[in-house]
Amino acid sequence: RRALYFPGRDAPSEDYGVNWERDQICAELSRLAYVPFEKGQLPKLTKALVKARFSEPRCFNDDREDAQGFATLAPDGTAYVAFRGTQINRPKDIMRDLDATPTPWRDGAWVHSGFWKTYASLREEIRKWLEETGHQQLVVTGHSLGAAMATLMAAEYPMADLATFGSPRVGNAAFAKLF
Repeated sequence: RRALYFPGRDAPSEDYGVNWERDQICAELSRLAYVPFEKGQLPKLTKALVKARFSEPRCFNDDREDAQGFATLAPDGTAYVAFRGTQINRPKDIMRDLDATPTPWRDGAWVHSGFWKTYASLREEIRKWLEETGHQQLVVTGHSLGAAMATLMAAEYPMADLATFGSPRVGNAAFAKLF
């Protein structure tokens, strides 16, 4: 139950590292996105990533929208962006999940308003980080609300690989066709 409701509390797997398959890496990064770095636990996140041979994280946080995520680089130049999902003890997360009013996207597509607001609060910082990195590839991941945010980011970066876990519906059929 603890792992289900508070996935960031447990330590990463002992053998976790850049040599794992991409989907395995994304699953662990999605779990690590729950580490509350904005509440003083950045050393825990950094230690886990560096031990696995990733770069130190660039953390993204927006208190107004209660949005969190981080980015890291693998030794081969692959940039990973992981978004934190819904936490049951954070009312703003629940409110964003429930804010399902359709919001126009582009080309006749509509997306979930709450997911868009949450992702949009971090997108400029993430864009700047991506410009700074000189990355070779981009992988975007997340679980739950984080998966929805990752999906929106992947829609903006068509060259990105997307790996989501427990993703809610993010947009209408026209949005799905963009993929």
